[in-house]
Amino acid sequence: EAYKQAIALNADLAEAHFQLGVAYALVEKEEEVVEDKLPGEVEEISNKKSKKSVKEKKSNADIAFENAIKIYKKIVAKNPKDDVSFYNLGRAYNKLDEDEDAQKALQSAVKLQPENGEYQTEFGMILIKLAQYDEAIRALKKAIEIDKTNLRAEELLEQAQAGKKRVDFGANMIST
Repeated sequence: EAYKQAIALNADLAEAHFQLGVAYALVEKEEEVVEDKLPGEVEEISNKKSKKSVKEKKSNADIAFENAIKIYKKIVAKNPKDDVSFYNLGRAYNKLDEDEDAQKALQSAVKLQPENGEYQTEFGMILIKLAQYDEAIRALKKAIEIDKTNLRAEELLEQAQAGKKRVDFGANMIST
């Protein structure tokens, strides 16, 4: 409700739209879990709902993230040196699984602030999603170099290295 009020006061608050999307996503995920665990009646209701809606309706979370993206894009168009907005734009794209756009935005944030471990970590994560393991490894090593206590970057680095091994192994199997 607080984010809705903030948006009502100023519709151009990108962070409020983003955080509203996060809040909606948590509520929607919780509702999915409840529906999955309740027997019979809820299942029948949800089946009727899905039959009625031929077009899949966008979730409130997706709408909020799309609104955040629109505003962040306006902000970075006006100020192309706004690393925070590029970072948040990338995070919003990531929430919508628009990975290539997330990569571009996060790459811009990293270029503007290469010594920001949080940016490097997020950039590395999206590169893993895109199976760009060599680049992910570089970004995550940089994140750890910046902050030796960055456990998230360490975990992601392990994932990137495992992904690289799988790709290398597969390539070796094909060539033999």
